[in-house]
Amino acid sequence: MRKVKDEYFIEFFARGLKYQKKIGPDRKAAEKALKCIEAQIAQGEAALFVRDVDWDISFYDFREFIQDKHTPKTIKRYHSVMENFTAYLHREQPLIQKLSGITPFVIEQYKFYLLKTPYNGRVIKRPVINLTLLLLRDIFQYAITLGYLNDNPTLHIRFLPQKSIVRVSILTEEESQAVLKSIPLNLSFLVEFMLLTGIREKE
Repeated sequence: MRKVKDEYFIEFFARGLKYQKKIGPDRKAAEKALKCIEAQIAQGEAALFVRDVDWDISFYDFREFIQDKHTPKTIKRYHSVMENFTAYLHREQPLIQKLSGITPFVIEQYKFYLLKTPYNGRVIKRPVINLTLLLLRDIFQYAITLGYLNDNPTLHIRFLPQKSIVRVSILTEEESQAVLKSIPLNLSFLVEFMLLTGIREKE
Protein backbone atom coordinates (compact mmCIF):
# COMPACT_ATOMS: atom_id res chain seq x y z
CA MET A 1 0.00 0.00 0.00
CA ARG A 2 1.30 3.46 -0.82
CA LYS A 3 0.09 7.05 -0.75
CA VAL A 4 0.39 9.36 -3.74
CA LYS A 5 -0.52 12.95 -2.88
CA ASP A 6 -3.83 12.55 -1.00
CA GLU A 7 -4.88 9.12 -2.28
CA TYR A 8 -3.98 5.56 -1.32
CA PHE A 9 -3.06 2.86 -3.82
CA ILE A 10 -2.73 -0.84 -3.28
CA GLU A 11 -0.30 -3.06 -5.18
CA PHE A 12 -0.26 -6.82 -5.46
CA PHE A 13 1.08 -9.58 -7.68
CA ALA A 14 -1.07 -12.25 -9.28
CA ARG A 15 -0.40 -14.63 -12.19
CA GLY A 16 3.11 -13.19 -12.41
CA LEU A 17 1.80 -9.68 -13.03
CA LYS A 18 1.81 -6.54 -10.93
CA TYR A 19 -1.59 -4.99 -10.27
CA GLN A 20 -2.32 -1.54 -8.91
CA LYS A 21 -5.60 -0.08 -7.80
CA LYS A 22 -6.51 3.39 -6.61
CA ILE A 23 -8.69 3.35 -3.48
CA GLY A 24 -8.99 6.97 -2.35
CA PRO A 25 -8.07 9.17 0.62
CA ASP A 26 -9.23 6.68 3.30
CA ARG A 27 -6.34 4.59 4.67
CA LYS A 28 -8.66 2.09 6.41
CA ALA A 29 -10.53 1.52 3.15
CA ALA A 30 -7.24 0.84 1.40
CA GLU A 31 -6.18 -1.65 4.10
CA LYS A 32 -9.54 -3.39 3.86
CA ALA A 33 -9.34 -3.58 0.05
CA LEU A 34 -5.85 -5.06 0.23
CA LYS A 35 -6.93 -7.74 2.69
CA CYS A 36 -9.86 -8.58 0.44
CA ILE A 37 -7.52 -8.95 -2.55
CA GLU A 38 -5.13 -11.15 -0.55
CA ALA A 39 -8.04 -13.38 0.44
CA GLN A 40 -9.13 -13.72 -3.20
CA ILE A 41 -5.59 -14.67 -4.23
CA ALA A 42 -5.42 -17.26 -1.44
CA GLN A 43 -8.68 -18.77 -2.66
CA GLY A 44 -7.43 -19.02 -6.22
CA GLU A 45 -9.60 -16.25 -7.64
CA ALA A 46 -6.76 -14.31 -9.30
CA ALA A 47 -8.17 -15.11 -12.74
CA LEU A 48 -11.04 -12.74 -11.98
CA PHE A 49 -8.77 -9.70 -11.73
CA VAL A 50 -8.99 -7.23 -14.58
CA ARG A 51 -5.74 -5.41 -15.24
CA ASP A 52 -6.91 -1.95 -16.30
CA VAL A 53 -4.85 0.59 -14.42
CA ASP A 54 -5.77 4.24 -13.88
CA TRP A 55 -3.77 6.51 -16.17
CA ASP A 56 -2.41 8.57 -13.25
CA ILE A 57 -0.89 5.40 -11.75
CA SER A 58 0.85 4.69 -15.04
CA PHE A 59 2.22 8.24 -15.20
CA TYR A 60 3.47 7.93 -11.61
CA ASP A 61 5.30 4.71 -12.48
CA PHE A 62 6.90 6.39 -15.49
CA ARG A 63 8.13 9.27 -13.33
CA GLU A 64 9.84 6.80 -11.03
CA PHE A 65 11.27 4.89 -14.00
CA ILE A 66 13.03 7.90 -15.59
CA GLN A 67 14.58 9.34 -12.43
CA ASP A 68 18.01 7.78 -12.94
CA LYS A 69 17.86 7.10 -16.68
CA HIS A 70 17.84 10.58 -18.23
CA THR A 71 19.42 13.98 -17.82
CA PRO A 72 17.60 16.56 -15.66
CA LYS A 73 16.66 18.50 -18.81
CA THR A 74 15.03 15.45 -20.43
CA ILE A 75 13.25 14.52 -17.20
CA LYS A 76 11.88 18.05 -17.00
CA ARG A 77 10.52 17.70 -20.54
CA TYR A 78 8.78 14.44 -19.69
CA HIS A 79 7.29 15.98 -16.54
CA SER A 80 6.08 19.01 -18.50
CA VAL A 81 4.36 16.80 -21.08
CA MET A 82 2.69 14.66 -18.41
CA GLU A 83 1.51 17.75 -16.50
CA ASN A 84 0.08 19.34 -19.64
CA PHE A 85 -1.61 16.13 -20.79
CA THR A 86 -2.96 15.51 -17.27
CA ALA A 87 -4.46 19.02 -17.20
CA TYR A 88 -6.03 18.36 -20.60
CA LEU A 89 -7.61 15.10 -19.45
CA HIS A 90 -9.01 16.69 -16.29
CA ARG A 91 -10.43 19.63 -18.22
CA GLU A 92 -11.50 18.14 -21.56
CA GLN A 93 -11.86 14.39 -20.88
CA PRO A 94 -12.98 14.10 -17.21
CA LEU A 95 -14.78 10.79 -17.79
CA ILE A 96 -11.56 9.01 -18.75
CA GLN A 97 -10.11 7.35 -15.66
CA LYS A 98 -8.44 4.24 -17.07
CA LEU A 99 -5.35 4.12 -19.23
CA SER A 100 -7.21 1.99 -21.76
CA GLY A 101 -9.61 4.90 -22.25
CA ILE A 102 -6.86 6.97 -23.86
CA THR A 103 -7.43 5.86 -27.44
CA PRO A 104 -5.84 7.14 -30.68
CA PHE A 105 -8.92 9.36 -31.08
CA VAL A 106 -8.20 11.01 -27.71
CA ILE A 107 -4.57 11.60 -28.69
CA GLU A 108 -5.72 13.07 -32.02
CA GLN A 109 -8.05 15.44 -30.17
CA TYR A 110 -5.19 16.43 -27.88
CA LYS A 111 -2.97 17.16 -30.86
CA PHE A 112 -5.47 19.60 -32.34
CA TYR A 113 -6.16 21.04 -28.90
CA LEU A 114 -2.47 22.00 -28.68
CA LEU A 115 -2.59 23.38 -32.20
CA LYS A 116 -5.46 25.78 -31.50
CA THR A 117 -4.88 26.65 -27.83
CA PRO A 118 -2.31 29.38 -27.03
CA TYR A 119 0.21 28.75 -24.27
CA ASN A 120 1.38 31.81 -22.32
CA GLY A 121 -0.26 33.96 -24.96
CA ARG A 122 1.60 32.31 -27.84
CA VAL A 123 0.61 29.72 -30.41
CA ILE A 124 2.46 26.44 -29.83
CA LYS A 125 4.81 25.71 -32.71
CA ARG A 126 4.36 22.54 -34.71
CA PRO A 127 7.81 21.11 -33.90
CA VAL A 128 6.96 21.45 -30.19
CA ILE A 129 3.68 19.59 -30.69
CA ASN A 130 5.46 16.83 -32.59
CA LEU A 131 8.04 16.54 -29.81
CA THR A 132 5.18 16.29 -27.30
CA LEU A 133 3.72 13.38 -29.27
CA LEU A 134 7.13 11.66 -29.33
CA LEU A 135 7.51 11.96 -25.55
CA LEU A 136 3.97 10.68 -25.03
CA ARG A 137 4.90 7.73 -27.21
CA ASP A 138 7.68 6.83 -24.78
CA ILE A 139 5.31 7.15 -21.83
CA PHE A 140 2.75 4.80 -23.32
CA GLN A 141 5.44 2.41 -24.52
CA TYR A 142 6.62 2.01 -20.95
CA ALA A 143 3.03 1.24 -19.94
CA ILE A 144 3.14 -1.61 -22.46
CA THR A 145 6.31 -3.01 -20.90
CA LEU A 146 4.51 -3.03 -17.55
CA GLY A 147 1.58 -4.89 -19.11
CA TYR A 148 -0.85 -2.00 -18.62
CA LEU A 149 -1.57 -1.72 -22.35
CA ASN A 150 -1.44 -3.92 -25.43
CA ASP A 151 -1.17 -1.09 -27.97
CA ASN A 152 0.43 2.35 -28.02
CA PRO A 153 -2.25 4.88 -29.06
CA THR A 154 0.32 7.44 -30.24
CA LEU A 155 1.60 5.08 -32.95
CA HIS A 156 -1.61 5.68 -34.91
CA ILE A 157 -1.23 9.46 -34.96
CA ARG A 158 0.41 11.42 -37.76
CA PHE A 159 2.82 14.19 -36.93
CA LEU A 160 2.00 17.72 -38.00
CA PRO A 161 3.71 18.79 -41.22
CA GLN A 162 6.50 21.30 -40.66
CA LYS A 163 7.66 24.01 -43.04
CA SER A 164 11.09 23.46 -44.52
CA ILE A 165 13.80 25.76 -43.20
CA VAL A 166 15.28 28.12 -45.79
CA ARG A 167 18.93 28.66 -45.02
CA VAL A 168 20.37 31.94 -46.30
CA SER A 169 23.75 31.54 -47.94
CA ILE A 170 25.25 34.68 -49.48
CA LEU A 171 27.69 34.32 -52.37
CA THR A 172 31.34 34.81 -51.51
CA GLU A 173 33.51 37.39 -53.31
CA GLU A 174 35.13 34.67 -55.42
CA GLU A 175 31.72 33.25 -56.40
CA SER A 176 30.46 36.72 -57.35
CA GLN A 177 33.47 37.31 -59.59
CA ALA A 178 32.96 33.92 -61.23
CA VAL A 179 29.35 34.85 -62.02
CA LEU A 180 30.37 38.22 -63.49
CA LYS A 181 32.96 36.59 -65.75
CA SER A 182 30.52 34.02 -67.09
CA ILE A 183 27.77 36.37 -68.34
CA PRO A 184 27.46 38.56 -71.47
CA LEU A 185 28.81 42.11 -71.19
CA ASN A 186 25.40 43.74 -71.76
CA LEU A 187 24.06 42.03 -68.60
CA SER A 188 27.06 42.63 -66.37
CA PHE A 189 25.80 45.87 -64.81
CA LEU A 190 22.43 44.29 -64.01
CA VAL A 191 23.98 41.18 -62.49
CA GLU A 192 26.50 43.25 -60.53
CA PHE A 193 23.62 45.27 -59.05
CA MET A 194 21.82 42.04 -58.08
CA LEU A 195 24.97 40.69 -56.46
CA LEU A 196 25.40 43.84 -54.42
CA THR A 197 21.88 43.46 -53.02
CA GLY A 198 22.96 40.21 -51.34
CA ILE A 199 21.62 37.58 -53.74
CA ARG A 200 21.60 34.04 -52.41
CA GLU A 201 23.13 30.94 -54.02
CA LYS A 202 19.79 29.44 -55.09
CA GLU A 203 18.63 32.75 -56.55
